[in-house]
Order: sequence, then C-alpha cells, then structure tokens
Amino acid sequence: MSVFVQKARFWVHLLKNTENYKYYKNSTKKHTKIGNGNSMDEKIYAVVTGDLIGSRKLKDSGVSYVDYLNKSLGCVGHDYQIPFFIYRGDSFQGVTADPGSALKDTIILRLKLISGFEVGERYPRIDARIAIGLGKIDYFPNKDYKIGEMDGEAFRYSGLQLDEIKKDRQTLTVKTPWSEINEELDIYCRIIDRLIARWSKKKCEAVMYRLEGHILEQIGEKLDIDLSSVSYRLKGTDYDVVEMIIQRYSKIINKKILPSVGFT
Repeated sequence: MSVFVQKARFWVHLLKNTENYKYYKNSTKKHTKIGNGNSMDEKIYAVVTGDLIGSRKLKDSGVSYVDYLNKSLGCVGHDYQIPFFIYRGDSFQGVTADPGSALKDTIILRLKLISGFEVGERYPRIDARIAIGLGKIDYFPNKDYKIGEMDGEAFRYSGLQLDEIKKDRQTLTVKTPWSEINEELDIYCRIIDRLIARWSKKKCEAVMYRLEGHILEQIGEKLDIDLSSVSYRLKGTDYDVVEMIIQRYSKIINKKILPSVGFT
C-alpha cells in the first residue's frame, strides 16, 4: 500500500470520527414567486457544473465530443430537477434535489468520460473538471435552461468554484454554505483526484461499475471478462477509499439538510 493511500485512509478515518461540528435545523419558510419562471423554496439543491478536459484532442481523433459527452451525461442524473444539458460546446450543468448523491454522481460521470464507450487506446483520455455547489436556488426558467438566467446560491458556488479549480489544476471540488465542513470536503476531493489520476481507462471502467453497485460477477459479464480479470482490474485502485468518502459525504450533507439523521 502506497504512503499516499495510507494517509488517505488515515484522514478519512480521522475526519469520520471527529465530532467538532455544530448542526442547525433548517427553518421552514414560504415559497417566494420570482419572475415568470419557477420559484424555489428554502430547500438545499446541488448544482453540478463542469467542462471537458481534452475535448480538442478528442475532436482531433475524429470523434464528436458533443455526442460523446451527451452519451456520458445520459448515464447519470435521470431524476435531476434539471437534467444535464450542454452549453458552450464542451461544458455542462445539471441540478439535483438530492445533494447527498451529487458527489457519487459526479465521480461516476468522470469515470464514464475517462473510460469511454470503447476503452481501446485509439481514443485519448478524456476527463472533466466538475464543481458541485450546494445551496438555495432563487429562480430558473420553466424551460430552455440557459446559463446566466438561473440564479441562486448553489449556482454561484458551482460557477465560482469551477473557475477556481482551473487555476489550481484540480478536477473536483465541492462548496457548501457551511464553512465548517468545506475544508473536510476539499480534502476528500483532493484524495479522489489523486486516486483517479492513477487509474488506467480499464480500471476506471471497473471502478465505475463497482460504485454503481454491481458485484464482481456482474462486472465480469458487462466487461466480458472472468472474475480473476475483474479482481485484477480493481486491485490497487483502492476504490474502497472512494466508497468511504462517498458514504461520509452523503452522511454529513444529509445531516445538514435533514437534521433528524444521525451522525456517527
């Protein structure tokens, strides 16, 4: 086990067992009508905004990256308040009313993009920078969603964080209204970035199916390989660290938005 993975496990364990956060119940407020579109209540949403890394290389290979991106986006977010849509050619955005699942969705999307629909090395490695912003939403149109028309805390966090990670050369970030958990989430995002950067396209594909909840036999059927080959692809990925982070993220976010949920 590498020193990095040992440190990652240590931090996840330490942060999981730290009880120095204060939690507050959300107050119930009436809906407010804004403009001609749909107004939102005080509920917390997650806005997921991203852009492709390496889209030019993909285009130079003779592959339509728009079709490629559309297929990948179609694999996640089926129950989103605003399903993923593409803007500016290689950027995308979606809104979910289940913020606790946003990190898992984002990781699966990145692994889908990296592994591709044909894992062969004739295609370059394509990844995405993705920023998750949690918060309230003030307004979005009834249809024809366009960047700039939608407004609210979650949109602002997501957009600003995407600009920030471009400067820092990160590929994943989460920003919430709760400053006391943002530092912890930043550590998790950096750990996930480091892990994914080490995985080959085939390993990304195997981990993606594992995170989706498939058992080894099912992964083998999907990849048309035997169990020993599935185990080999997963070996050394430390995907269980990612699973721990996803579970921890979901727990602390749900604790914030659903105060009755226990925290351990």
